[in-house]
Amino acid sequence: MLRKIGNLKGLSQGIKVKLKRLVVHGFKSFKDRTTIHFEDGITGIVGPNGCGKSNVVDALFWVMGEQSAKHLRGTSMKDVIFSGSSKYKPASWAEVTLVLDNHEGKHIHIGQKVASPSEIQLTRKLYRNGESEFRINSMPCRLKDIQEVFMDTGAGAKSYSIIAQGEINKLIQAKPLERRTMIEEVAGITKFKARRKESLKKIEQTQTNLKRLADIKTEIESNLSFLQKQAEKANRAKTLKEKIKNYELIVHSHKVYNCLKNLKDGEITINQSIIDLQTWKTEKDKLELETQKDAIKKTELTEKIDAGQAEYNKISRDLAAKEERLKFLKENSGAKEKEIKSRENDIAEVKPVIEERNIKLSELKETLSRIQNLEEEGVDFTTWEKELEEMKLGLDGKIAKLETLDEKIKEKTEEISVVERELIKNTSLNEEYFFQLERTDKEIEELEKNAFGFSDEISQERESVNKSKKYLDELEDQKESLSKKIEKNRKIYTNQEEQKRIQEKELTQINSNMSSLENLNNSFEGIEEGASHFLRSDFSKDLKLLGPLFECDDKYTKAVESLLCEISETVWGTEYSFENIFSWLKDNNSMGLDLLLKIKVSSTNVADLGFSEIYALEDILNIDAKYKAQLTPLFKGCYIVPELSAENISKINEDSNFKALVSLDGEVLVKNREEGTYLSLRPLRNHSQGIIERNNKISLLNAELKEKETILGEFIPGFEKTREELLENEKFLESVRTQLTDAKTDHAAKSSSFEMRLKNIQSNSERLETLKDRKNDISGKKVTVLELEEKLQKELAEYIDKREELKASYKNQDEQIGLEKMTYEKGRDDFYKNKLELSSYEDRTKDLISQIEDINNQITRLNVRLEKDNDKIIEEKEVLEDIAGEITTLGESNKEIANTLNNKKDVLGMIKDELEEVMKIISKSDNQVKVLDKKMAKADKDVAQIQVKLTQYIDEEESVVKNIFEKHHIDLRESVGSFLEMKNIGQLHDMTAIFQMETEFGPEEIQKVSYEFKKRAPGEVKDFEGKLNKNKKEFYQLGDINWQAIKDYEKQKRRFDFLREQEQELISSLEDLEKAIEHIDFKSKERFKIAFDEVKGKFQRIFPIIFGGGNADLRLVGSFEDPECGVDIVAQPPGKKMQNVTLMSGGEKALTAVCLIFAIFLIKPSPFVLLDEVDAPLDEANVGRFNELLKELSNQSQFILITHNKKTMSLNDTLYGITMQEPGVSKCVSVQIQ
Repeated sequence: MLRKIGNLKGLSQGIKVKLKRLVVHGFKSFKDRTTIHFEDGITGIVGPNGCGKSNVVDALFWVMGEQSAKHLRGTSMKDVIFSGSSKYKPASWAEVTLVLDNHEGKHIHIGQKVASPSEIQLTRKLYRNGESEFRINSMPCRLKDIQEVFMDTGAGAKSYSIIAQGEINKLIQAKPLERRTMIEEVAGITKFKARRKESLKKIEQTQTNLKRLADIKTEIESNLSFLQKQAEKANRAKTLKEKIKNYELIVHSHKVYNCLKNLKDGEITINQSIIDLQTWKTEKDKLELETQKDAIKKTELTEKIDAGQAEYNKISRDLAAKEERLKFLKENSGAKEKEIKSRENDIAEVKPVIEERNIKLSELKETLSRIQNLEEEGVDFTTWEKELEEMKLGLDGKIAKLETLDEKIKEKTEEISVVERELIKNTSLNEEYFFQLERTDKEIEELEKNAFGFSDEISQERESVNKSKKYLDELEDQKESLSKKIEKNRKIYTNQEEQKRIQEKELTQINSNMSSLENLNNSFEGIEEGASHFLRSDFSKDLKLLGPLFECDDKYTKAVESLLCEISETVWGTEYSFENIFSWLKDNNSMGLDLLLKIKVSSTNVADLGFSEIYALEDILNIDAKYKAQLTPLFKGCYIVPELSAENISKINEDSNFKALVSLDGEVLVKNREEGTYLSLRPLRNHSQGIIERNNKISLLNAELKEKETILGEFIPGFEKTREELLENEKFLESVRTQLTDAKTDHAAKSSSFEMRLKNIQSNSERLETLKDRKNDISGKKVTVLELEEKLQKELAEYIDKREELKASYKNQDEQIGLEKMTYEKGRDDFYKNKLELSSYEDRTKDLISQIEDINNQITRLNVRLEKDNDKIIEEKEVLEDIAGEITTLGESNKEIANTLNNKKDVLGMIKDELEEVMKIISKSDNQVKVLDKKMAKADKDVAQIQVKLTQYIDEEESVVKNIFEKHHIDLRESVGSFLEMKNIGQLHDMTAIFQMETEFGPEEIQKVSYEFKKRAPGEVKDFEGKLNKNKKEFYQLGDINWQAIKDYEKQKRRFDFLREQEQELISSLEDLEKAIEHIDFKSKERFKIAFDEVKGKFQRIFPIIFGGGNADLRLVGSFEDPECGVDIVAQPPGKKMQNVTLMSGGEKALTAVCLIFAIFLIKPSPFVLLDEVDAPLDEANVGRFNELLKELSNQSQFILITHNKKTMSLNDTLYGITMQEPGVSKCVSVQIQ
């Protein structure tokens, strides 16, 4: 059938990959691992509805990269995982593997490599947590890599090669733009479109990068100017740091000088003070020895007084305690008497009660008798009830009165508690006043004792204060006179110092210049690398550079340098070791070296040269005497002339024997060699041109240095004399100031002590008066307290008596009410009982008998109570007799104690008089000791002040030395100590630690920088200090210094240039991408047009074959130039008008779609095609034609058919049956038909 169509070759066949097998596990209804093998030809998949046939199509879509869950007939991607059944649990993952036969060698990405394996295995796996895995030949990959495998093959998840169930009609009903995608796949421009999309993304990224680069460039550009300013600021800070260092060394070295000098002078003063202290201490020890004897006697007397006073106080306290005990016994005696009286009252009260109970007992017996008679006679209960009511009213009135009496008792009890608390408080206050009086008496006694020796001390101190004031005034006058003299000397010294400084500065400048020039010569600055390296090595023993050996007059310098430029960097020596030279050359074969081995002697004739004025080089050069004889022949034949013009040069005799001629300015040089004469018209510009000039400058500077040193040496003695005079005066002034400071301190201390002594005397007098007033006040308060205590005792006794009366009354009334209540209750009970007696005579009789027994028991208890009261009265009377005896004994004892106290008081008075005499003797000795103590205290104070100052000097010196060494590695202590000739300074802190640093090999000594201390006048030091502060202030005003600013600036500049280059590269890349897109668009349009025309032609030919007539056409919706133009289908089945396919029947639509698919296959066959129930809408005749087409096309491609049609099934070479033997689980069964 297809032979009628003609050529089957299409636009581009592409590389074919064939299906080998599909492995499904856990995907939709395929719970278990299921493998479907695909052979050449047609493979059929059949089975009943709902068994899972279309799940095979979904598995192919999914493993080929489908991302739409809707296209897989689900709502989310997790729906592809086996969801379980009534028998099986849901699976945790789904996995599909598609194996392709790559016999044509398609290149694919596997990992980071591009390969062409014979078999391509694509795997996709999804877990329920949403994680996915993609693998190609078991290597992890991207989804994009799997999609690229099918690109430009005609197969794929979105291609025309897989038609899912129901999608055959969708192809016809699709929008024109959607149909265009099929034509693009035929044209093979899908990959171009993908690349175009990637290029557009790259363009967008490039534009973003360009914007970012522009921002970074702007930021860096703004930073560059800022960094430039920072670099300038860093240079200024560096200059200031150097100045600050110089000024700091001058200022701080003088601080160290002052500290060390003061330390030395202070040690001398301390030693003298120690000698004086020892003398005074010996004298004081003698006085104290005599005083100790008196003090022992004083102690013995004091101990006697203290012992006697303590005994007196103890007896006084015992007496007070016994008085209190006596008072307590009297009070207790009264209480016991009251208790006896209360017991007697209780006996008096109990006896009537017993009689009353006996009466009651008789009444009950009578009642019993009466009840017994009631049985016979009868009772009037109405009258009896009225009597009971009257008895109850009377009883209620008495109970109310009893409650009122109870409230009164409670009130009295509260009043007694208040009084008792007041008594306790008053007793405590009385004891406090007693101890206050005792302390006050002792303090008054001490103050009166100390008041005796104050008057003599006051007079002595007043005289001492006046003397110190006079001495202070004398020192003030001496200080003012010295200050004026020093000011005059300082002006003279400052002028001389300025002259000296200028001369020293000139000397330093000359020395510095000369040293720099000599260093240049010694360091071989400017000479060739080979000569420099050789002369620094060990191989250059006894060898020298020629250039530094020569000098000449300044007039000939340029000419001489021109003549000697070739030999200035030549190495020369009297003896050579060629072995050393070649050993060096072997190790340094990349460097050059010139050596002068031998000097040839040549003769010349000056007359042949034709110059009237000419100078021989050997006459002009000054050569070291050691080398002159050996080197002079080297310069024979070299001449200097005032001018070398063209005329002069032309007159030189050709046969003249000379080496070189040079003009005086060195601009023109004529060299005569064996091979010819050379003319050099340009001055030499290499470094060796300055060697002669440098040597000349060193000689001139040396002469100038000697002259300046002579002048300075003559000036120094006069300057030193002036300086010594100034220092002597300043030292004397400093001594006067020190004496003045000490005098002020001493005068202030004496004045303060004197004023304090006066204040103490006044304060002691005021204190004595205050204490006496306090004693009188406390005594008055104590009397008041005692009176209040007596009053409270009386009140307490009255309250207790009143309460006892109330309690007795309450008790009587309570007992009376109890009896009446019992009578009432008994009468009431009798009433009710009598009422019942008539009906229960026997019960009533028993009750009366019980009451009689009860009253007998009450009488027994009252008798026991009466017996106890009698026993208590006997006991209390016995105690009362004991108390009376103790009261009598205490009274007599207290009288004896009072007499003893009076005797003790007299003895204490006698001992105190004796103590007073001893105190006067001790006071006199103490005064003498105090005088010595004052002298020693003053000396100690002076020593202490000096030691404090010395400590300050030591700390200050340590701080300054440490600070300067940490900053500059200069040891000021060593420098200044050497100047002061102080070798061993024992008091200074050990600073060995700061001169060392810890390294991995242990402590190592830090290399010190040498510094020579020069003593300057105080005024000059002050000026330097001002400059130091000024420079520091300027340095700090600079703020934070970025010391790396210059390097940062260079780094940022390089980065800026790099970014600018990157920007140009990005712009160039952007242009290349835009050109690539233009090229892709052009090629895509060209290929699309060719593919469209070919598909259109094939479609027009296939349609009449399948329909048995009619026409069909593909029309472009839009222009070819429009990349979004679509494709429309117009068809005319046999016997019908041309119409749009949307108006056709279902079968016509399906056949039309089949025609379009087969037309595409004829142009670009897909390696495999999957059709899911495409033949469902077709009738028997059309199914036949459809099958014939499939049969012919199966020779070019693999076909997988899902169908229910038996005719279609008969075409299959391999048949798979999908069954669902268990609900929800699909199984696969294969049948090889052919």
